[in-house]
Amino acid sequence: MAADDILERFRKLRTWGSNGRRAPHKPLLALWAIGRCLAGQRRMAPFALVDRELARLLHTFGPRRKTTHTEVPFWRLHNDGVWQLDNPSVVTTTPSGDAHKSKLIDNNVRGGLLEDDYVAFQANPKIAWDVADMLIDAHFPQNYRDDILRATGLVSHTGELQRLGERGTEIRDERVEYELARRRKRHPAFRGAVLSAYSDQCAVCGLDIRLADAPIAVEAAHIHWFKDAGPSNVCNGLALCVLHHRLFDRGAFTVVADFRVIVAAQVDGTGFHDALGGFDRKRLRILPVRADLRPDRRHLSWHAKEVFRDPDAIRA
Repeated sequence: MAADDILERFRKLRTWGSNGRRAPHKPLLALWAIGRCLAGQRRMAPFALVDRELARLLHTFGPRRKTTHTEVPFWRLHNDGVWQLDNPSVVTTTPSGDAHKSKLIDNNVRGGLLEDDYVAFQANPKIAWDVADMLIDAHFPQNYRDDILRATGLVSHTGELQRLGERGTEIRDERVEYELARRRKRHPAFRGAVLSAYSDQCAVCGLDIRLADAPIAVEAAHIHWFKDAGPSNVCNGLALCVLHHRLFDRGAFTVVADFRVIVAAQVDGTGFHDALGGFDRKRLRILPVRADLRPDRRHLSWHAKEVFRDPDAIRA
């Protein structure tokens, strides 16, 4: 099967969206299945296993929701031409066409990648890596990449590639020939405008490390993710040091309408207070002089709802 055909089918995954709400369920399920393939595991997995593993991934990389509906992507992904169900006729559905979760479990319904795709990925892992790279690049910020690769089994915690096939043949670099940090689309105008508005300093901590008078540790962060149709305007940006950019994108803290930093209660660890905890409930240290360049409350609201890991902290 042609690699371009496989890549195009995965690129066209239909993801649910309403009023800017994130729904990375299908991409995460596809990435998990590709990880199983490259690890030489069975192509078809029972829904009970998918339910547990996808819920784990959504808890880490998805938005906070009161209920996690793992049955929806498991059932609907087969309509995208990349997924197969082994016994869908025994499953009853809701008025909206989604499977009843209890029926998937009671009938031990299994799902997995199409057999031709599974075989193609094992025969040429570079195709699998291309698909994985495309899915992550399309649905998540860059600094999610390594964590998602590890969590879906695409890369081991030691940074080595997983083993392929029942024979345990290692996927060598010369076979994969894939660079994880390949060049991606950049937005130099956005970066320059945001850093200029914040005087090249981190909005949270004021960090301003330079080399030959050029800032080297401060980045322009989208508040409403560019991957989720957020605009590349200064009012949708924050100048953040590398550490606070990563923590912001992962939902460890958010910024509310009066420009105070709110830190998630779940965050802890060595150095927590100095790195983040000490800024909790305090106003951003650096803000643009011009009011129209300051963070727009609509974008801040999106981040608080779709990325921040502790919405209750905002109401406290």
